Amino acid sequence: MTPHDSTDHEGYRLPDAPVAPENDHGVDDDALGRHLAKYVAPAADFFDVFVRETRPASSLSRVQWHLGHGDDPLEFRTSDSWPPAGVEVRELVISDGGRATSGAMGGRLTPDLQAESTATWVHDPDDLVPVSVINPFASLLEYPDESGLHSRPDVLTFTSEVGSADLDLVGPIDVTLTVGSTAPTTDLIVKVLDVDPGGAARVVAWGDGQIDTADGDVEATIELGHVAYRLEAGHALRLQIASSEFPAFQPHPGTGEPAWSAVETRPSTQTLRCSDRSVVRLSVLPTGVAW
Repeated sequence: MTPHDSTDHEGYRLPDAPVAPENDHGVDDDALGRHLAKYVAPAADFFDVFVRETRPASSLSRVQWHLGHGDDPLEFRTSDSWPPAGVEVRELVISDGGRATSGAMGGRLTPDLQAESTATWVHDPDDLVPVSVINPFASLLEYPDESGLHSRPDVLTFTSEVGSADLDLVGPIDVTLTVGSTAPTTDLIVKVLDVDPGGAARVVAWGDGQIDTADGDVEATIELGHVAYRLEAGHALRLQIASSEFPAFQPHPGTGEPAWSAVETRPSTQTLRCSDRSVVRLSVLPTGVAW
């Protein structure tokens, strides 16, 4: 049995985000009791079958999963595999790179490439992009709006059209980018965000990687993990790209030295090539056409 719940690493759940003090199991004993009852239930079911042998294995679903923003907070769906049968891969092309640092909306995520373009940003070790949460492992406790970062010139954004129908993202998300740098290596911190009608942008999935750019542009795929998340009608998807997020990530020095032992730092300029190979790759349950 593989359970997939809408939680962060500290067990805070999306249906409760941002978490009110009376629901914070880190500080409230009653909330902790409610949390533990939900937290241990899948493990107790597993032990009943495979340790106590009081139930047959057939009583367990192979996969249980919760669709964030799509299901009742206590409802879990079941399937025989993960991702579930019927999931399709849908790509959005990263376009209009010249507008990627022009404000929150930035460039565009489109079903088809409009024209090739580039976007540039400077990673400055003395002016790092700040992390948006106090504890990244408890991101749903705060559930911050990331849009305040989108006016920075070292944060690229690309936004889709507003969806006309719900879009269920179920399975892996990854992003393929072609990037060059004036430094021998560079860091990429990539997020996919849900933008609500008021403009608030909150994380759906994120990933990071370091690429070797010593010999020129590199095509890299950054895996953002697996999700089960409903992008509601009236919302948009946004791609966010940066080269720092301090102090969640050790800053890249901008040189060829290891980040943890570097004695020198310098700014570096990154260039993103927007073409039909630069895409956000989504796993979608085809319940409707969002764009």
